[in-house]
Amino acid sequence: MFDYMKRIWLASGIIGMWTAVVFVSSIRLFSVDNNLSFIEFVISVISPAFGVILFSKRLRVSILTLLGVAYLTLVIPILGPSFGGTGKENILLFGLMGLWGGLVWATPIGIMGYFLKRLDRENP
Repeated sequence: MFDYMKRIWLASGIIGMWTAVVFVSSIRLFSVDNNLSFIEFVISVISPAFGVILFSKRLRVSILTLLGVAYLTLVIPILGPSFGGTGKENILLFGLMGLWGGLVWATPIGIMGYFLKRLDRENP
């Protein structure tokens, strides 16, 4: 179990940082003119999924698991400060929030995934 959870935590921490940095960077890039259109927001929301696809194959973690972690991390610790802040916050601060968000969300998702795999092995 611990090897599985280590892999989930590592991948989720990386994905959390990726999600935060890519989302906040794309929002800042698109809103240079102080106007963020709907399509620019959609592109910013979709952008973390590219990292999920890239890192899931490298770290041998399910794409669905990492998509869940990425978008839960985006909603809870990242979305509020990114729109409620002054816009002058350091991008590394968002990276740290993404890291912690990814680690927190990885715990219940990883435990649930472990027990579901275990049930599948016991009941073929």
